[in-house]
Amino acid sequence: LETTIIKFYPIVGKIIDIIKVQNGCYFSRITGSGSACIGIFLDMKTAILTQKLIRLKFPKCWCAVSKTI
Repeated sequence: LETTIIKFYPIVGKIIDIIKVQNGCYFSRITGSGSACIGIFLDMKTAILTQKLIRLKFPKCWCAVSKTI
C-alpha cells in the first residue's frame, strides 16, 4: 500500500526518503496501511540523530525512537 498512501499523502514519501538516506539505516517503510513510517538503524545514535532531523523538518509529526526486542 505504500505507493497508494504516498499518492494521497506525499509527506509520507518525504519522511521515508529522509529516513532511508541516513547513514546506518538499512530499512525504511510504512507500517501496515500507512499509520507510521519506520526506519531500522544499525545503532541508537544514528536513530536519535534521524529523529532530531525528522522533528526539525516536520515539527507537526510525532516521532519516537525505540529499541527492538
